[in-house]
Amino acid sequence: MAKHILITKAVLLGGSLVVAASCSLTGHHPEEHPRKVGERVERLHREVVSALGRTPTSDSGAFGRLCVEDWEKGKTVKPDPGDPWKVTYNQFEFYVDIRLAVKEQNDIPLIYGALVRNLNNAGGWKVGEQKNMAGYPGTVSGEKDDVQLSAHDTPDGRGGHIVYVSLQSDCYRHPHG
Repeated sequence: MAKHILITKAVLLGGSLVVAASCSLTGHHPEEHPRKVGERVERLHREVVSALGRTPTSDSGAFGRLCVEDWEKGKTVKPDPGDPWKVTYNQFEFYVDIRLAVKEQNDIPLIYGALVRNLNNAGGWKVGEQKNMAGYPGTVSGEKDDVQLSAHDTPDGRGGHIVYVSLQSDCYRHPHG
């Protein structure tokens, strides 16, 4: 079990570093209106929730935040008129955090399998499942429309597990930035 957790964390950290490095290497983020990005992430969020086939325990919905890799460059800007998220960061990304409480560990491969199968059948998604060294499903990752999907699980400390599913857009420059 400890190996599973360590491998899962290593895969997630590696994936996060690749995403962060891709923007940081160029030092330039494309300009985009937060409303357009937020609407795209919210649309994909609905596809993911539908693909899970069960009601999440918690669901943040799409929200704008300062780009993770550029937090030290963050400045406040005036939000766009008509932006329902009121993004006030000069460099922003959108994020979604979905959590599912799972009582039986054997349900986790079913959740991952449904997520991969349903999203790949929905069209436009490129989603795959990675297995740990024991052959047990470890993580799910994918992409559609410049939005990254990531799913992993951890024990909840009470005999069950939590499956975490997240969506993260690329980083963009605010038009007022």
